[in-house]
Amino acid sequence: MILVLGAVVGVIYLLFFILKKGTRKKFADNEIIDIIASKDLAGGKAVHLIKIGESIFLIGAADNSINLISRITEQETLDSLKLEISEKGRGAKKSFQNTLSDIFSRKNKGDPVEESMDFLKKQRERLHKLK
Repeated sequence: MILVLGAVVGVIYLLFFILKKGTRKKFADNEIIDIIASKDLAGGKAVHLIKIGESIFLIGAADNSINLISRITEQETLDSLKLEISEKGRGAKKSFQNTLSDIFSRKNKGDPVEESMDFLKKQRERLHKLK
């Protein structure tokens, strides 16, 4: 009797798992609109980083609404996100939390000359990676 009960519970769990996988909507890839990263939150809410053309938006989605949280306009942030997108195309994956922490992290300010040299070196490396 216990084995049958366990089998029934297992079948119910498997059925819910299959239904949950099947209800996710699949969209065809589009070259103009690209979802860079997504993070599901509690209560049917989610946060998405979306690239539309050359613009990148942070969007919040709930069951019955979609809200624009922010438009990413800072050039360094845009460059780092474009680098993430190019790495994503090569198979390197990064979590949504890591992507957001990279965007909003603030580094300690040091010597401006050293920072500008480091920035130029990083930009040169990025350009070489994009080729």
